Amino acid sequence: IRANIMAVNESAHDQMQPEVAEIVIDPNTSRSYSRDELLGQGSFGKCYKVTDLVSGDSFAMKVIPLYSCELEEILKKLRHKNVVGFSHSFEDDQFMYIFMELCSRQTLGDILKSRGTLTDPEVRYYIQQLISGLKYIHQQGYVHRDIKLVLFYINTR
Repeated sequence: IRANIMAVNESAHDQMQPEVAEIVIDPNTSRSYSRDELLGQGSFGKCYKVTDLVSGDSFAMKVIPLYSCELEEILKKLRHKNVVGFSHSFEDDQFMYIFMELCSRQTLGDILKSRGTLTDPEVRYYIQQLISGLKYIHQQGYVHRDIKLVLFYINTR
């Protein structure tokens, strides 16, 4: 299970933002990404599934307004098996684009919603991983400020 992290000094600006283009081009590398489905939306911005148009690799791309750029520096520092991995980032005149590992499975919230319950061994298993990831984040001096089941992703690793 992997936690999607939010920063201690998260900004909760709820402003109208322009729509993200269907094709996003990294100005530093000229790599192009196709914007696929919306994976989620929060106080930092929106998260989309994207596909590299050359390699076919998929990523989760978090799109945040430039005023929230401290998130990129935090994500770059966090390396733990229970924290969503940072890949790369770039910005344009409106947004910061943060590419993260795409967790291929459902969220813990999806599982609970579809099944209605979890077994005691499943709860122990998931809670141990959640605590491990959150403990690491806290040891690095950060706090996850948006803990909810839909932000905890199940992955194959």
